[in-house]
Amino acid sequence: MNQANESLRASVSFVVENKSEEQKRLAFLAGHYDTLKAVVKDDKCYILRNDASALVAAGYQCDEVADDYNSNVDDQFTFKVSAKSPRSRMVDVNNYVRNTNQRVVKIRITDLSGDTTHELFNHEIEISGSEVSAKGSSDYIQMSTFVNPRNFQQNVIEIDLEDDKLLLDETTVMIMNVVGKGKFQIDFILD
Repeated sequence: MNQANESLRASVSFVVENKSEEQKRLAFLAGHYDTLKAVVKDDKCYILRNDASALVAAGYQCDEVADDYNSNVDDQFTFKVSAKSPRSRMVDVNNYVRNTNQRVVKIRITDLSGDTTHELFNHEIEISGSEVSAKGSSDYIQMSTFVNPRNFQQNVIEIDLEDDKLLLDETTVMIMNVVGKGKFQIDFILD
């Protein structure tokens, strides 16, 4: 895909930070599973969308679901997720993508942690379909296979899905390993 075509495609970007010292698994897409939970803080009730218990009950290994809506309830989150644009919050993107059958043609991940070894890229992304109350079959993307040693910017990988586009719908689950104290930007280029 050339850069002119890519720049005309819709894209959404998020900055993600693992506040924990330990590696954790973050779901960007939670399929049809319920991720809502109510939390009371300072006499206010917040609806959070980061509960991974339904995913875990179905057989997925997951610690938290990405949520950038009520991230001000800070102590309830292991991950800090921030939309690069206020018009493309995580829940809005998921709803838009589900209702329009968008496909991801490229995933770009930029390591922002300052770690020169880029440990983030030594992990995998799990993508699977979900069944009713059960884990579907999974495909795994090994991020290290997309590191280009000739690329000047060693902190960026691009996962090209042009030939095998990832259909995002209500059955798609996408979970990623994130190293302790890891920080990165993830861009989804849509078609």
